Amino acid sequence: MHVARCFLGIVIMLGITSGCVQKEKVKYEADFLSVKRIDVPDNVTKDEIRDIIELDSYILLSNEALVGRVKRIIIHDDGIYILDSEPKIICFDKKGRVMFKIDNRGGGPTEYQNLRDFAIDENSKRIIAFDDEKRKLSFYALKTGKYLSSMPTLYMAPTEMGFIDGEFFFKNIDVRFEVQKDHQFYLLHSESGKQIDAMYLPHDAVADFNFDMESFFYNESHLFFVRPFDNIVYSVQKKGIHPVFEINLPNPLPLKKVEEKMRPVEIPNSGYAYGVGDVYVAGKILHFTFSKDGFIVTTFFDLSTGTFLYNGIRVLADAREKLPIYSLINGVYEGKFFALVSAPSIVEKRAAHPGFFTGELSKITEEDNDVLAFFTMKQTE
Repeated sequence: MHVARCFLGIVIMLGITSGCVQKEKVKYEADFLSVKRIDVPDNVTKDEIRDIIELDSYILLSNEALVGRVKRIIIHDDGIYILDSEPKIICFDKKGRVMFKIDNRGGGPTEYQNLRDFAIDENSKRIIAFDDEKRKLSFYALKTGKYLSSMPTLYMAPTEMGFIDGEFFFKNIDVRFEVQKDHQFYLLHSESGKQIDAMYLPHDAVADFNFDMESFFYNESHLFFVRPFDNIVYSVQKKGIHPVFEINLPNPLPLKKVEEKMRPVEIPNSGYAYGVGDVYVAGKILHFTFSKDGFIVTTFFDLSTGTFLYNGIRVLADAREKLPIYSLINGVYEGKFFALVSAPSIVEKRAAHPGFFTGELSKITEEDNDVLAFFTMKQTE
């Protein structure tokens, strides 16, 4: 792996004086201006997470529009925007009611063939969707989902899109197209979406490995990027990119194995750790996942103290009073981690511990839509 070797310590947050006597703690904010090195321990626990995380609130999503396998979820103002694998974009309000759907797959000029990714442009109040089959960007009204316009992106063939500060970033790993010969970089930057203005992170052997993983992770006002099989998390900004986390996994997959054309099906049970993803920061807590020994490992790391709160393969097996439901984290919103929890998993856990499921959670059936759950972390000194 290519690893940056210049590191700075994380900023120590000090208290501020309120009046002349009393002091209040400053709200912790992660330092995204320097690189934080995180050495993940070898011991991956099979125990459940301790009482450091609890269910804060939840939203039942209406069955009026059933959600398929989720590809991306963005919460913005009053809307919950979900792209699924069918593909379609559904917008729910904060009470779980369906506001609109973008579901116009077809061959027409205002239709899409396959929505690979989407983003929210707060300034122009638009949804931006990327169609990797037609290779175009389509724009929809943020509040109604009405089609507005589109533009071709035939000058590139990316597999994922990021949008921050009014500008576009594209993950570039699909080497099938002739146009890719001029774009041998993992990250392409376009100020307007009409042409490539900058390229970052030159291709290596992974680009031909045909083992794609998600790379863009929205952290409210920040956007993170991780190239496949790398351990560096980059902050993506209008002015460029810079590394913020170096996540050193135990027994990491060597790039040499990729160069030797190790078969992707052999990787999960190879004993190597790989695939840093789901990188989200809520307050002082960093969350990320990786794969090892055929399992997805979930990690919670306290950035303020440099301690691991959890590093294991089974966050929650049995429901408990303050954490009756849980699923892999999908993002962060207003300082809370959130995840879509499937209805069947809720029904299963409720059968074993019915006393922990009250209110609307006690009425969920297996046929219902996912539940959007928000989680808070216990404050540590």
